[in-house]
Amino acid sequence: GGVLVGKGNLAGEWVIIGGHYDHVGYGRLSGASPNNVGILHPGADDNGSGATGVLLIARNLAQAYAELPEGTDARSVLFLEFAGEEMGLLGSKHYVENMDLTPSQITCMLNLDMIGRVREGRVEADGMGSADEIEDVFKPHFEATSLNVAPSQGVAGNSDHASFYRQDIPVSHFFTGLHPDYHKPGDTFEKINFEGAVQVCHLIESIAMDLATRPERLTYSRASRDGESSGPSRTGAPVRLGIAPGSYGEDDEPGVEVGDVFEGTSAADGGMKAGDRMIRWNGEPLNNVGDMMAKLMASSPGEVAEIVVVRDGEEVTLKVPLKAPERER
Repeated sequence: GGVLVGKGNLAGEWVIIGGHYDHVGYGRLSGASPNNVGILHPGADDNGSGATGVLLIARNLAQAYAELPEGTDARSVLFLEFAGEEMGLLGSKHYVENMDLTPSQITCMLNLDMIGRVREGRVEADGMGSADEIEDVFKPHFEATSLNVAPSQGVAGNSDHASFYRQDIPVSHFFTGLHPDYHKPGDTFEKINFEGAVQVCHLIESIAMDLATRPERLTYSRASRDGESSGPSRTGAPVRLGIAPGSYGEDDEPGVEVGDVFEGTSAADGGMKAGDRMIRWNGEPLNNVGDMMAKLMASSPGEVAEIVVVRDGEEVTLKVPLKAPERER
């Protein structure tokens, strides 16, 4: 990580900007297709785009801090690059469990994960329900950019910002959408929209400067309808399951472990429970998170999925009514 030292009375408070730098390597991690094992997965978008975006923002904010008028109060900024995200947010979990800072010192964590495939100017910013003031703070920046920003209240549970959110820290995750190359060898640099990714970084810079220099910290809030969910529910999928995977490939057992189930979601309505391991979806094997993503991408709101889970050593068949993401209802 890197530190941009704050100024004046706010120097002891922090803004955190981060992204993960790991990917699925040669396809042996859960989430990649078994058909591609042994082939290099470059991960240009996931998450070369976010990892380099953190570096660009660090450079630009350092210059902006150097130009602040004398006497300006500004929070310190911590730039973090996480390992082990694809294996279950291991790096960010380790950080929040061992950090020297307290949650009350951190006004917000901004996460860059897959910001390189800007299409029609669209970028999603979740976490608008994670702090009382966050929408009011972010809205002017959303309106000032030429990007088409799609804010959402919920907090997706599948990327590193979720580790901070679970420590009662306000968060936002910036994301430009799923695509057919996700966790595949085709996620290569020539498909990156470099101009669009830089625009996303400039947007995050402006938000970070605002967060760093405003007198008051954000006040953590848990949205009345918790929006945490698994990754495939993010932009590009027509339905949202409503789980946080408990394993991204740390074990060799096929299936998707359910780490948590969130109230009011498809999974909750279908009777899914934390600790379940999903192994079949409409009769077809569900070997990993990538298989789950494919099923969600191919589903429509109103459909009922027959999902078989292993619970306490026995197979249980669940009828799960699939819902659209909350922002699309």
